[in-house]
Amino acid sequence: MVVETGRPADPSLDELGDIARRVAAAVETVIAGKPGAVRLAITVLLAEGHILIEDVPGVGKTLLAKALARSIDCSVRRVQFTPDLLPSDVTGVSVFNRHAPAFMVLFLTRRFNRLHLLPAGRAFRNDHFLGDLTVECDCTYPIEREILHNNVWDKDAVDVIRRLVKTGDVCMDVGANMGSLSLAMAKQIGSSGKVYAFEPGPIAAARFRNNVRLNPAFQGVIQLAEIGLSDKPGQLFYNEDMKNRGNGALLGTSGQSVEVITIDEFFRREGIDRLNFVKIDVEGMEYEVLKGGLATWKRFQPVLFFETIREFEMHLKQPLFKNIEIMLKEIGYILFKYIDGQLIETTSSDLGHDTIALPSGMRAKVA
Repeated sequence: MVVETGRPADPSLDELGDIARRVAAAVETVIAGKPGAVRLAITVLLAEGHILIEDVPGVGKTLLAKALARSIDCSVRRVQFTPDLLPSDVTGVSVFNRHAPAFMVLFLTRRFNRLHLLPAGRAFRNDHFLGDLTVECDCTYPIEREILHNNVWDKDAVDVIRRLVKTGDVCMDVGANMGSLSLAMAKQIGSSGKVYAFEPGPIAAARFRNNVRLNPAFQGVIQLAEIGLSDKPGQLFYNEDMKNRGNGALLGTSGQSVEVITIDEFFRREGIDRLNFVKIDVEGMEYEVLKGGLATWKRFQPVLFFETIREFEMHLKQPLFKNIEIMLKEIGYILFKYIDGQLIETTSSDLGHDTIALPSGMRAKVA
């Protein structure tokens, strides 16, 4: 169930009706005299169904599809039927979907997302996150819009957590944002485990705390520290990425000052005596965070799961991931990429979006 928070009864239906009317008005600026066809097409899209329009040539069928697609920021494609056209020419041959029609005269290439049109700042409660968890999603933030639509964020990361995190494990979520992957870890480890989360961004941290509050079973499992992590203690400056709201980094020379410590120091302070899984997503500071935890990695040999986006290397003009590979190899770690459910051994020259580093002794266990 998706419920809007902080609004009168049934506001989402009112909003949806208003959106549909605005889309119809936009379409009718180019399609005149066919309000029934326009209304029917919008109704089918809202229901996420299919529509077949049959009529004589030249009455606006293609124009209707184009106008509707452009009104909702989608694209449109056309298939021209010829006597030798086969179903596989349209649907392809590699994937079978028994629910898909064999022929389509016109089709939208991007799935219609009703939430795309919702304005920033509107908050909804999603009671089906990861199946049975509850989170609040603010449409300002791309991550939360995705969760509202698909009930998951970063499916590959969730798959990795489900595969490598076990009941009772101790985990770390570095760069926790609004808590989606901390909740995934908590669901996996249960009440006998622990998640130590780190999020220096004040807005994201507040949303994190609220999402943990909405899942009371995890309040004693997840512990949030509103600090940054690096290779040495001190102060850094947090800045939100205004092009990707909700994400932020500590690489600026000005901004909101935040405390920064090392993972090794955090473990010494807290007296933590075991660690099984670490996820790191810190917008280009992965090397510094990993370096600041070398003693911890040597002691506990956890799985390390971290972001490896090449754009960060280009921006910082440093071979970040080669440096990470050398540093981790010296303490007995091997790099893997996760593709279609498989862990494939790799090197820094051939990394995916995310990389898994495993102690050499774990190689046989995950093969």
